[in-house]
Amino acid sequence: MPVWVSALGRAQALALALQQLRPDLGTPTTDSRLNEMNFGQWELRPWDAIPRSAFDDWTADFAHCRFGGAESTQQVIDRVASALLELHTSPLREAVWITHAGVIRAVKFLLQEHAVPTLAAIRSVEQWPRDAPAPGGYLCIEW
Repeated sequence: MPVWVSALGRAQALALALQQLRPDLGTPTTDSRLNEMNFGQWELRPWDAIPRSAFDDWTADFAHCRFGGAESTQQVIDRVASALLELHTSPLREAVWITHAGVIRAVKFLLQEHAVPTLAAIRSVEQWPRDAPAPGGYLCIEW
């Protein structure tokens, strides 16, 4: 079964640990489309250290606001949709993704909007899925 992994360090570390436990899965393929949202100036800061006004701006234009000045929610959705479409149109029926909560939420958003993953525009923060597995957790998704 192919394993795709985010290019970020914590996902890479988990992929290495998984490979040691399950060598039958093979060597993971790094895919930056599985990276967590780039939060720019807010990267690696605790949520409570970010000004309330930044959150207000983000939720007011959830699709296009570049929270922290780097990447918008819609950009995350678009790159995750690209990875999902690649998987969906391949002969593969299963794959393991080692990724992050924002990517998992983007997958859930795309699949709640469409039976087959396609590009979808998010219109409001209310559409964004709230739940995702805890760090190190997992989720099985079928479509």
